Amino acid sequence: MSDTVTITPRFRRSVRIDSDFASVTAVDGFYCPPSFQAAVTFMAAHVADTEQGAFTWTGPYGGGKSSLALALACLFGAPKAVREQAASLFGDAVTAALKAALPHFPARWSVLPLVTERRSISVQLAELLELPTGATPAAILDEIQRRSKDRGLLLIMDELGRGLEAAADGAGDIHLLQDIAELASRSQGRLIFLGILHQAFEEYAERLSRKARDSWAKIQGRFVDISISVSLEEAIELIGEALGHQRAVRKALPLAEACVDYLRPARGKSDAKRMAGKLARTAPLHPFTACLLGPLSRRRFGQNQRSIFSFLSSAEPFGLQDALASETINSVYPPYLLWSYLQANFEPAILSSPDGRRWALAHDVIERAIARGASDTELKALKTIAVLDLLKDRSGLTTQPATIALALHELNRTDVDNALARLERQSEIVFRKHTGIYVLYAGSDFDVEARLQEAIAETGEVDLNLVRTLADLQPMLAKRHHEKTGAMRWFEMSIESVSGLEALPNPKHPQDTVGRIVFPLPTQGETPEEAFDAYERAIRSSKSHPLFIGHHPNASQLLELARELTGLSSLENRFSELRGDPIARREIDSRIAEVRQKLEDNLHGLIGECFWYEGTNKPRRLTKRLLNEQLSSRADTIFDDAPDISNELLNCSEPSSNAVSARTKLMKRMAMRASEADLGFEGKNYPAERGLYISLLQETGLHIDGEYRAPNQGDKLHPLWREADTMLANAEHGIVTADEIIERWGEDPIGLKAGLGPVFIAAYILSRRARVAVYGEDVFQSNFNELCVEFLARNAKDIGLRRVEMEGFIGETLEELGSLLKLKEAAEPLLVAQTIIGEFDALVPWTTRTQSLSPQTLQVREILKRANDPNKLLFDDLPRLTEPLPDGHFDPKATALLLRDALAEMRAAYPKVLDELKGLMLRELDVRGEAEEAFQDLRERADNIRQIGGDLRLEAFVGRLTQFHGTREDMEGVASIAANKLPRDWNDGDRERAAVGIVELSASFLRTETMARVKGRKDRRHALAVVVGKDSAPHSLFQEFEIADIDRHDVQKLASVVDKVLREADQQRRDIILAALVEVTSKYIDSDRQHRVGERA
Repeated sequence: MSDTVTITPRFRRSVRIDSDFASVTAVDGFYCPPSFQAAVTFMAAHVADTEQGAFTWTGPYGGGKSSLALALACLFGAPKAVREQAASLFGDAVTAALKAALPHFPARWSVLPLVTERRSISVQLAELLELPTGATPAAILDEIQRRSKDRGLLLIMDELGRGLEAAADGAGDIHLLQDIAELASRSQGRLIFLGILHQAFEEYAERLSRKARDSWAKIQGRFVDISISVSLEEAIELIGEALGHQRAVRKALPLAEACVDYLRPARGKSDAKRMAGKLARTAPLHPFTACLLGPLSRRRFGQNQRSIFSFLSSAEPFGLQDALASETINSVYPPYLLWSYLQANFEPAILSSPDGRRWALAHDVIERAIARGASDTELKALKTIAVLDLLKDRSGLTTQPATIALALHELNRTDVDNALARLERQSEIVFRKHTGIYVLYAGSDFDVEARLQEAIAETGEVDLNLVRTLADLQPMLAKRHHEKTGAMRWFEMSIESVSGLEALPNPKHPQDTVGRIVFPLPTQGETPEEAFDAYERAIRSSKSHPLFIGHHPNASQLLELARELTGLSSLENRFSELRGDPIARREIDSRIAEVRQKLEDNLHGLIGECFWYEGTNKPRRLTKRLLNEQLSSRADTIFDDAPDISNELLNCSEPSSNAVSARTKLMKRMAMRASEADLGFEGKNYPAERGLYISLLQETGLHIDGEYRAPNQGDKLHPLWREADTMLANAEHGIVTADEIIERWGEDPIGLKAGLGPVFIAAYILSRRARVAVYGEDVFQSNFNELCVEFLARNAKDIGLRRVEMEGFIGETLEELGSLLKLKEAAEPLLVAQTIIGEFDALVPWTTRTQSLSPQTLQVREILKRANDPNKLLFDDLPRLTEPLPDGHFDPKATALLLRDALAEMRAAYPKVLDELKGLMLRELDVRGEAEEAFQDLRERADNIRQIGGDLRLEAFVGRLTQFHGTREDMEGVASIAANKLPRDWNDGDRERAAVGIVELSASFLRTETMARVKGRKDRRHALAVVVGKDSAPHSLFQEFEIADIDRHDVQKLASVVDKVLREADQQRRDIILAALVEVTSKYIDSDRQHRVGERA
């Protein structure tokens, strides 16, 4: 055949979007298949629905991405004539979708096309935007924002992968792409970014560190990735367009019609006819060859990516043009020649690609056949099998005998069948009976089929554990129930023997498994009637988990597969020679994979073919969708009180560590910032715990306007509160742990997931705080605080709850205590108890240890110390400290007064101690009164002698006095120095040591003051001495003393009075006056401080 085949020029040249954009011939010959239209429509829908404006297109080389991008660019920003031509190619539906999603489309839109090079993305974008060299990412973003402010902007980066490769090598920073994507999402549809890739985004970061790959993954998450990959039918249409056939080639139509029948999936009559017409347009290609070119174009053999059109137009050996020119073919280009084309041009590259192993196997088989002198028909059959197997993905072709014969349609069918038989006898191919296909076989002396039959014959019972493991059936989710409640309920799927249905093992994951789906096999040869009886007994005995049993009339087929799987899996242990035969082992592994896949396919197919036994309903057929609906209905029935919680972080059994951390942070806010609106969350910052607050507390109405509210009857969370109230009311020992409540909530009919439990426990406590007492590690807590959250987060067993009731004479007692404590809210037992304990807890530690209180206050204190039951505290322990009434009851007023007086004494005890020590210190320091003037003088005295004494303790004492204003805090500081211990932590012994220390420090203070003049300081105290001798006294009287500056005025005043009296006296003789002064002075000299003059040391 030497007819010339000309490829349409449009398909011979490659597209360069930056130079071709807006050319008058830009979209000439462009073919827009439905998948291309769907991709653009999908983009428009995303922009309209989510305001997403950043996209990537990913697809194989030569798959039409650049041509599609060029056509899209023309649709957005080309001159009117080209734009209208592009619009007609895309169709009305696409243009309508874009107009609905994009403002000002298409009149006020600009296009910036860029063919990316392998260098910094930032530099290339700056050049595209005509910015100065070295423009920063911020400047690039500002320019893009400026250009999209009042009109639309489409930014297309073709070959974006080159820029990503450069970034992976350290050239530039791809975080600019993330910034552009975020800018696009905020642009309200005025900025669209489109990047075009040949492979997935993350594959460009394979060589980077884990941290860098994670960073790239976050950037990728800003883009919506759209796969640009034509379907088989579209690929065949493109081939017809490239070959220039406007309609089916008549002489090629009979072969095309025959070939369509062997394409998978099978087509209806009208679809088959249309497909045959498209295949007939691909002449002179064999229809099967045309089907293989699409998968071939998706292969990457090293750097040799081939498009469909490069194969059609190139003159490479065994290519289409070469075959036509050399008359290698008579009528059509067959699949086996495609193998020769790949071998001649790309074999080294293929061997280093992911397809290398399959290629090597095929090459070895073909070489072995050539070496033994195989016929030309055998070699063509082998090459056909090899190329069909290599490119089977998405080609719609399998290696069935009829398909192989049709691929070799020019040969006699009998000759082809004989050739296949010879190849099978030579162990060069193997026929797989389950799939009905031939596969290549490298050859072995081990007869797999014969040995398999021996193993099956010797094997007794089917190994169901092996079948379960190999089948790997996954649990089925009750989808509608999950969508409604947010909770995942799983039904475990398993294969069981009919005889074992009544003794089913427990589910593997009981926490999330609510039921079972069983496929029974009649391993003991049970009849259908015996199987039906077993089903009914099993369903009746299954109490904890509902049971769905799928019975198939032809379950024996499944059993046969199971036996074969068991037999294949036992071969290696049975026959030691397999250890040295890798070829036979590979064949066995391949057959195991095939049987396993067949087993799984049959099981999933059985769902729609089974008669389903469940509950008391009659057996009936159900599709997979209807079965899932039944699972959801059963889950709805079991968990009819399940709340609807849309929160994936915590609505699960085992939250992640990040989710647990966010939950703990939320609970701390619940405890510490309860009265704030939205728990204090504000602004644009949205940490994970804020999202939890919105979905779990705000939207459920549990926290509104700074208050916790219990759900009302009919609210979705009311069953949780009702169940917890019931548990507390019925608790035999009073206290119920949070863990027990969470566990009960997890049971039907509520079924709350464990991840949500702690948050709702905290909300329950806070909404019931007036009637539910809280215990942390068995110790009564006056309120639910941060410590309680730590207990709850660590182990819910450490938090206990107890209901507080009103009974007996409680009302009067509560009224008295409420009035006494000046409570604004209703006097509930818990609120009163919490207030009392709160006041007690607020006392300094010294007050809880001192024995200097009155006996009755000491008794009250010990009761408050060990209080762990609000009822017992208020209505038993405290009243028993009062005198009972004549009728044996206690007087509520007396209880209230007792508590009032005891709390008052305890509150006053610590300030009283500090006041006593302050008075002692002021006396010792000779401070007159507690007026501000007296404290001011003391501060000046202390400041005057700072850093004179050299004693560190004294210096600390003096330093405190320089700041002393007489407050309690000031006195605490002084007292802590005197006792070398904080007063709050004193015991009674420390109190006495503090008094002694103050006296010692005050004495040192006064001595230091007398040294002030020596040190060059102002003399604030003056030393004086008086010596008086009298005839009547055997020794002279001596007295020394000190006078402070503050006394100067009084001394002068008194001296003036004495002087005036003496001057006005009748007797003015000097010796008489002096004698009188001696008489008066001797009376004032302290007899304890008298010394003989000669005895002074």
